This record gives sequence, C-alpha cells and structure tokens, in this order.
Amino acid sequence: VGDASDSALLQYYMATSEATGKPAVDALRQEWPKVAELPFNSTNKYMLSIHSVPGSGDKLLLMKGAPERMLERCSTWMSGNKELHMSAEDRASVGRSITEAASRGQRILGFCSRKLECKDFG
Repeated sequence: VGDASDSALLQYYMATSEATGKPAVDALRQEWPKVAELPFNSTNKYMLSIHSVPGSGDKLLLMKGAPERMLERCSTWMSGNKELHMSAEDRASVGRSITEAASRGQRILGFCSRKLECKDFG
C-alpha cells in the first residue's frame, strides 16, 4: 500500500465490499494481476497501473492523481452508467468544480481508466 490516500481508499473498499457483494481485495489482485506500474511523482502528479483483464488478452489501464492531469488525458466521462464524449464545455465545467473545491481546502483526487484491447496494444 502506498500513501495515506491509497490506504484510505483500500480501507473504504474493504469496509464496503462485503456488504455490497464485491470481491475481496486479495481475490481482485489475483484475478487482475498488475503487469506494469508508473509510481506517483511530483512532476507527473499521477500514478498508473496496467492490469491483465481476466479471460482475455486485454489490459486495463488505471490512473489516479491530480484531477487536472486526468482532464488533460480524457476524451470521455461517465454519467451514471453511460460513457459520454467530453466536450470543451464539460471539460471547463469540471475544471471549475475542481478549482472551487480546492479553494475550499478540499483534497481532490481524479481517477480514470482505459481498456487496452489486445488487438490494438497486443
């Protein structure tokens, strides 16, 4: 486990996973093995890991860090269960929300993912 944020996220998942029927952390780590990792550093302001997708040759890239770094790299966003194109207006709105929350002293973390299909990323 990494820093305090990682510990808090892990503790939250562990506390809620049983009640919500989600798999245990150890089971997830076995089913979705990590194949690559770029640790957090203060220049990038994010960390990423790549995991094997069970039952396929695909991979899943997961990224966590400064939300403005996520915004720079994302072309879509989730609204409910729908993936939507991120327009310039969406990007500006999210940017304003990040700035507003940070101005109130709230710590904001961004998360994003991308499926890396075997046919494209072999």
